[in-house]
Amino acid sequence: MSFTGGDLIEIAYSHPTLGTGRWEPKAGEDAEQDPGGRRTEDDDGMITGQGTMIKKISRVRWSLTAPTMGWAKDPDTLKELADLAADPNDADFTFTYLDGSVYAGKGTVVGDVKGNKVSAMTNAIKFEGGILESIAKIHTRH
Repeated sequence: MSFTGGDLIEIAYSHPTLGTGRWEPKAGEDAEQDPGGRRTEDDDGMITGQGTMIKKISRVRWSLTAPTMGWAKDPDTLKELADLAADPNDADFTFTYLDGSVYAGKGTVVGDVKGNKVSAMTNAIKFEGGILESIAKIHTRH
């Protein structure tokens, strides 16, 4: 058995009022992904006096911290990201990896929206939403 990783090669969105768009993350950089769903609280004190575990399960939203992306001038990547972050409606996002896996989720841009315009022309961004699901796994030849 082998484990294959690979670059996040495309982030695409479809928004009900802002339209559609896509970005190209920088190669060779990590993306941190959390599919969301249910989590059991990590608390050593969640136990009865008799030694029975008390489980507290909560729902958490998905998140994906993308690697830096190329900052296009037309359309302006930073403006697109800021518009998505400011809009009350969620967008449908897809995240495509070099290994052929594709994830999708409804969500938004969260946190600071900043870019490096002077030299690198890149920006890093975080996306969050309800639940992120695997929608495709394209098998590639090795």
